[in-house]
Amino acid sequence: MQRVLLGVATIASVLLIGYLVDNFTDSLHPYADAIASGASVPAQLLMMRKKIECWPMWIGINLLYLRVYFQSGAYSTTVLYVLFLVLAVMGFVSWRKFIKSPPNDDTLREPLPRISA
Repeated sequence: MQRVLLGVATIASVLLIGYLVDNFTDSLHPYADAIASGASVPAQLLMMRKKIECWPMWIGINLLYLRVYFQSGAYSTTVLYVLFLVLAVMGFVSWRKFIKSPPNDDTLREPLPRISA
């Protein structure tokens, strides 16, 4: 039920943001901006709840932002979103690996290594 509510809230926010951006700004890509912005909040909520579904969402959002910023000529921001995309892929791979083989209890109980100055 939570996923359905999250999906409905995402669609509603995308439509509202898209309408506002399209009618009250001079954005070149109002609905692409709206999709990326509207999907970022649920992606962050899923990440806070440690749901692996957040990573495919972040990958898609970053790909969309890459397109928007590249087409807008904001090349330095495009490079930043390439970095975000790499981090999202790394997060997805890392979380998936952890889910498939979580560390045993002994690994979790080991003390952290000391860092000497």
